[in-house]
Amino acid sequence: LANALSEGVAAALALVPETGGVSLSGREGAGPSVYALEGTLLRAEGRLRVSARLVETATGRVTWSEVFDRREDDLFAVQDSIVIGIATALRIELSDGEQARAGNVAGTDNLEAWLLAARALERMRGLTPERVQEARLYYTRALQLDPRYTSAMSGLAFTHVVETVFGWSEDPGASVATISALADELLVHEVSRPAGLSLSAFVALFGSDHQRAADLARAGARQSPSGADYAALCAFVLSYGDDPEGAVEMIERAISLSPGYKPWYVWMRARAHRLAGQPGEALAMLEAMGPEADGSPVFLLERVLATSAAGKEREARRLAQLFLRQAHGFSADRWLAYPAHARDEVARSEKALLAKAGIP
Repeated sequence: LANALSEGVAAALALVPETGGVSLSGREGAGPSVYALEGTLLRAEGRLRVSARLVETATGRVTWSEVFDRREDDLFAVQDSIVIGIATALRIELSDGEQARAGNVAGTDNLEAWLLAARALERMRGLTPERVQEARLYYTRALQLDPRYTSAMSGLAFTHVVETVFGWSEDPGASVATISALADELLVHEVSRPAGLSLSAFVALFGSDHQRAADLARAGARQSPSGADYAALCAFVLSYGDDPEGAVEMIERAISLSPGYKPWYVWMRARAHRLAGQPGEALAMLEAMGPEADGSPVFLLERVLATSAAGKEREARRLAQLFLRQAHGFSADRWLAYPAHARDEVARSEKALLAKAGIP
């Protein structure tokens, strides 16, 4: 529940450009930020006690703090109050439209649907086929409770994106059709438009229209200027085009917007730097993750590629065997075909790096 509240506040802040210097304390990663949002949440007998404070990171000075003691079904009101409290403390004047968008960011007034989506989001952090399937079930149940819940629509669509990108989808064509339909629905609503644009970018990418994919991904990032996820997703799309430096720029922007970044940001950062010709830097980023980098075939495959590109063939072969034990039936050809790289020579290089490590 605390993680769900944190993500909700972060999503609302992303809609207000001036709040880009606020990060959530206690999340993975580190980096420069002006303020950190800290807090605790206690839940008992249908009531919530939430304490929140905004701390200036350079001095440790508490800029704003408040304690909320509310009924459990008032959780969304607490989230709104935190966002408005932060804006007030930073002397940001929210327009009526910004207040409305921030207040509607949850996308539902059904607490059970919201909690199901929060559980789904937690499953997605692992990036394994099993956890992505679990996330899809949670998102589906959330939409059964509230069919107009845009955050659950977006999450459901991204489960299909992940499966298609990493070759886990049994029917990629059907997956892309589902992504496209959900993207169209999300584009109708202003609060979910950045998600709709980002998903449309992936539809274009799967269709090998790399320029349109890049344009849509950049548009999604512009629509949510403080939204780290949309910058990171843009970096992924650009990494398949002819702009690895652009991918590096966007993932670095994502990390600067969210110093407590998610583990997949590290993977994306490593991928972008490796494709930009910096395999040593990429490998150092992945190795700094520790055991977590070996827990997902997604992270592990990038470690194989970075290690192979860095010329450490023996270690690359060891990691490749570990990867193949996790990723039964993996095919380099299938992985490289959908989505395809804009430049054939990049795909050939990726395949050669995997072959050197012993991955067919």
